[in-house]
Amino acid sequence: MAEQILQGQTFRPDAIRGLLAEGRTPLLLRAGAPSRFTSRPDHLRNLAVLEMALAEQAAQSSEVDLLAVLPRLQQVTLTALQASPGDPFLWLMLFWAKSASAGVTSNTIPLLQRSYELGANEGWIALKRIRLSLASLQSLPPSLGQRVMAEFRALVASGFELSVAEILAGCEPAIRQRLVDTVVGLPEVNRRKLAENLVAKGLHDLAVPGIERTELRPWM
Repeated sequence: MAEQILQGQTFRPDAIRGLLAEGRTPLLLRAGAPSRFTSRPDHLRNLAVLEMALAEQAAQSSEVDLLAVLPRLQQVTLTALQASPGDPFLWLMLFWAKSASAGVTSNTIPLLQRSYELGANEGWIALKRIRLSLASLQSLPPSLGQRVMAEFRALVASGFELSVAEILAGCEPAIRQRLVDTVVGLPEVNRRKLAENLVAKGLHDLAVPGIERTELRPWM
């Protein structure tokens, strides 16, 4: 289930809790002894992903208190990081868990920085990270902000134009054009696909460098 969640599939909260309760992933954390964790790193990572899915659902629900589930996610992610300190996705999860409860601060920003350092060129991580990074962009130091902008450009260059258009639709309008401007110099095919997907998302006001709006396919 953890891999399916990472691929974008969703599951009912009770199904996720049921999997955790069945003990298919080691749960020595229930005993309050993370230092005694001897499970395989991939099992710990899967556990963290399941807890992340519950937290993300809580963030979108009016019936569940997100702040009540974040401590669990933080604890599980920290334990997974003890076994896999080089996993950029775990660092990203820890950044989100801590920032969601305490805000983006000098204590949480290094977690995001570490994720970039360890997994700068991993597309599926980048798609998750860019959303969280853009939501925090105004609070990031300039050097990290530049990495966020570079990641956006890299996603377009790698063929994720549709996903990038969806990300732009959900981010702050004030930074949308700044992001789009980063694609200058990319192959025309990437810029044109981005422009077409922006039109499809209703973002007609965004100008993609080197692409005339009148050239776009009217059916897009």
